[in-house]
Amino acid sequence: MHASAIASFILLAISASSAAAAPLDLAAANANTGLNLHIKSPASVTAASAQAQAEARALAARDEEMDSILAALSANSPEDASAAAVANEPDDKKKRDEEMDSILAALSANSPEDASAAAVANEPDDK
Repeated sequence: MHASAIASFILLAISASSAAAAPLDLAAANANTGLNLHIKSPASVTAASAQAQAEARALAARDEEMDSILAALSANSPEDASAAAVANEPDDKKKRDEEMDSILAALSANSPEDASAAAVANEPDDK
């Protein structure tokens, strides 16, 4: 865990346990320690957690769609399945999208049904 995150957590715990005490002076703490401390509100932490969970669910759903497409492609054409498997490897998003676009173009020439299924899995994730 990052040092400033640890310090922030400790200060948050101290301020929560001494609610009757004077409010925590982050400006003074930052000046004295050289750390840039921030205390996030519970609502912002909850919102960030919910967003991260939603993104993880969207990626998992996309991966499941890709797995089903790979299974269908394996039955149709080993070449298509191999190309799709390469595009389904976890790597940077831009590279994956470029590979999926080239696979979609190849599938369009082979089979409209395969191209349609792959296009659904290649839709951009909602953020």
